[in-house]
Amino acid sequence: MSQQSEQSQPNSVNDDFQERKRKFFEQSIDNLDDSSRTVHSLLFPGSIDWYVLRQFLFLFLAAVIFISVFYIIMDFLNSSDVFIQKCHQHNVPIPVALYQFYMPRLLAMFDSLLSVFIIIPGIVLINQMIKRNETIALACMGIRRVRAAYMIFAAAIVLIVFFAYCREFILPSQRTIIGDSISSFFEREKSRIEPKTDPVTSVYFTGDALDISKKIIIKPVFHMPMSNLSKYGQRISAEVAIWQDEVLADNTNETRPAGYLLKKVVAKKCLDNEGTIFENDKPVLYTPLHNEGWLEKGECFLVSGIEIEDLTINVEMKEYSSIFELRRIMERMPSTQRTDASIIIHKRIVRPFIDFCVIFVGLSFILANENRILVILLKVALWWLVTWIIINMTSALAGDTDQLLTPAVAAWLPLITFAAVAAYVWDKVYY
Repeated sequence: MSQQSEQSQPNSVNDDFQERKRKFFEQSIDNLDDSSRTVHSLLFPGSIDWYVLRQFLFLFLAAVIFISVFYIIMDFLNSSDVFIQKCHQHNVPIPVALYQFYMPRLLAMFDSLLSVFIIIPGIVLINQMIKRNETIALACMGIRRVRAAYMIFAAAIVLIVFFAYCREFILPSQRTIIGDSISSFFEREKSRIEPKTDPVTSVYFTGDALDISKKIIIKPVFHMPMSNLSKYGQRISAEVAIWQDEVLADNTNETRPAGYLLKKVVAKKCLDNEGTIFENDKPVLYTPLHNEGWLEKGECFLVSGIEIEDLTINVEMKEYSSIFELRRIMERMPSTQRTDASIIIHKRIVRPFIDFCVIFVGLSFILANENRILVILLKVALWWLVTWIIINMTSALAGDTDQLLTPAVAAWLPLITFAAVAAYVWDKVYY
């Protein structure tokens, strides 16, 4: 008997300790205000939170997979013959080519429609909980719909951060694939050149193709401006133009600026016996006449502020450039041409906050005790149309085309508007 009492005594002490711990934990939660409870529920999710998160991720992944498969099938059917032929020509397995060709395109599509891909699964999930009377059970436990949606907002934040990372580090390296055709994709070692005007020398760049890995322009043509630079002709072409960083010239202490080394030059005059061209007392076009140490016959060196990577960026693909690349582009642009890049930089900074505000307001339609799914989807569509298309696009056009707003105001105005609406929704619906 004594042994049984000794064995039962520790168990009773342990049960008493657990009961006191539970009561202390519940009292500490009851003493918290609403904001602290929200933070506590996100840091220490319960079984209901994990259930909602699993259901939301299932619906989100189902939507992503369905849209991805539908997009790939519809696009592949239109060009399947060319795609398979190119795979055989370049000895690339079809599944590998499909992954490399469509994955960047899908990331770009999901990035542009991120809010929709989060709002719709969230609405469908809450509607399913309503149909299964799960929200009634939660209400009997004193838990509102808003409390059940906390993990949806947490998952939305994680997805927003992930796609912000994609915009800065993944999509910029894949932007040529996003805008290329199938033929260009299989021959992407030679990218097409986007004509550009050099902000340093005002020389207009064109050419047949680019070899990014070797930093070479294939068969470039340089259109010289009507100034001292057109002394040897308004059009200078070459077999190749090789980008060279700023270096010290051989056997001298003179610094040679960054630019392009042109080989097999064709100009109005033979540059081998002509002198170097200066612009504002600075050398711009080096010739072999006084630079025999590092220039051979038939070569010349053109100082430039446009690097090889800059020649791959067109107006449409600028949306897929990183902030670092956009800042580099702005540094090489005249002040009158920086508006577009400046707006994109500001929009990139505020984009995560705008996405969360749009998602926050979009989910509020079903969290405000609204049960009609078609009405909710119609409200979401109208909200998306009014806020995203009208406000966002109008502010961007006002800052870019009409110059009615500064680039900073044009980019931050949608966030100010969305944040004000989100604050109103929080006060109206969530309290």
